[in-house]
Amino acid sequence: MELPIEHPAEEIKRLQRCVNDLVSILALPATWTGGDPAHIGRTLIDSIASILTLDLVYLRVNEELGGARIEMVRGSRSAMPRADEIGADLRHWFGDHPETWPSVVRCRIRDEELSIAALPLGFHGSLGMIVAGAQRVHFPEQQERLLVTVAANQASIALREAQILCEQRDLSNELDRRVAQRTLDELPVISAVDALRANAQLVDLLVGRRWYVMQAAREAGASWTQIGAALGMSKQGAQDWYRRKIAEQERYVGDLHDAERARGVLES
Repeated sequence: MELPIEHPAEEIKRLQRCVNDLVSILALPATWTGGDPAHIGRTLIDSIASILTLDLVYLRVNEELGGARIEMVRGSRSAMPRADEIGADLRHWFGDHPETWPSVVRCRIRDEELSIAALPLGFHGSLGMIVAGAQRVHFPEQQERLLVTVAANQASIALREAQILCEQRDLSNELDRRVAQRTLDELPVISAVDALRANAQLVDLLVGRRWYVMQAAREAGASWTQIGAALGMSKQGAQDWYRRKIAEQERYVGDLHDAERARGVLES
């Protein structure tokens, strides 16, 4: 025989709040897509602390998730202790192996007496853990336990996906590095003489086109004095050098060379 509910209206409201909170938690993965563990952790503890009105939410993400250990904390106090201090208190009370911690216990964290609920992230806490705490003696109640458990499960899936993404990114970077190294290894060995020869060819190419730049400078209004000064020579030296070069153009590539235009800039 079922026992009658003393205050059905209040119970209905409580259940409605629980359903709304559950929907909010189930919507979290949509904000985690492509996010790193730090992003997942921040939104997780912010949401849990707000939804359940907790005095403490502590999160630890293990080193295996692509980097250094991450510790975060949220709470009701304006000046919360650092996350590593909370972690140290928890390890003092329960040891260094979170998989052996009691799921619910009352203890003192810093200067507060709290009811603590600890849940692992991943199989046996392989990804990390989350700890929720409240001054309320009966925390967590059934609905609160449900919400924290669902949140932890959702976060475990998201963190595992982030771990896979990180591993794939590291593998891609390693493959790129190996391809680049192999390409370098297959390049021919360049001796000092080869480098000197290439340097001379480059200088010849640049100097060979200098007459064309001199012509453009004259057409833009620069005087031969200015051009000579830019090249470290006199006005006459610049003109003589230019005459020799355009003479070579007329001799070797006369069909492609505009001699009239080239000689037109010699006029002072």
